[in-house]
Amino acid sequence: MSAAQPVVISGVTDSGMRYAHLWHPEFKVVGAPGPYHMAGMTTERALMFSIDSACPTPWIDIALRMFDTFRRGELPTPTHTVEWKFGRPTFSPVTAPEQDDEAALFDMEGTDR
Repeated sequence: MSAAQPVVISGVTDSGMRYAHLWHPEFKVVGAPGPYHMAGMTTERALMFSIDSACPTPWIDIALRMFDTFRRGELPTPTHTVEWKFGRPTFSPVTAPEQDDEAALFDMEGTDR
């Protein structure tokens, strides 16, 4: 996982709250690199948006585009999923859904099923 690109997670909780977060996978905090939350948005009590002051400048534009998508009621496309272990996030890349061979043939022909 390259620190040059942010980790984006997004989804909907069981209670219906939408969320999207932008993480730095290897931000140096107190001498040790680790995941760090750079920006986030939720619909918990109201539409909330935050950007950490440590957020790399190029990522601010990414966060703003994510928020624009979020405000329209859509979720930004996630790059990773997150699993929490002992209060620490572990990220896994999102894999594209696999197509079956028949669907690939239809795509090549330019027709829908």
